[in-house]
Amino acid sequence: MQVKSDPKRRGAGESVLVFDDNPAIRKLLAYAFLSDGFKTCAEAGDGQEAIEVAKQIKPDIVTLDHLGIMGRQGSVLRMGSLG
Repeated sequence: MQVKSDPKRRGAGESVLVFDDNPAIRKLLAYAFLSDGFKTCAEAGDGQEAIEVAKQIKPDIVTLDHLGIMGRQGSVLRMGSLG
């Protein structure tokens, strides 16, 4: 799990979880979200990690690569009920 926060933008946006099995894509999306004013951007490379991160940061937005969740669809669906 990797969580990045831009201290200059603290409190100036929402949190996002980027869930993708490709590390380069995760980095690119994280940079784009932080550059656009998001306060926190967490990254996850698999379904189990995404669920754990989501429980910790309670993201406002989750992006996911549907190919990265092959075999993990049930886990991803449960993310909506994290409360």
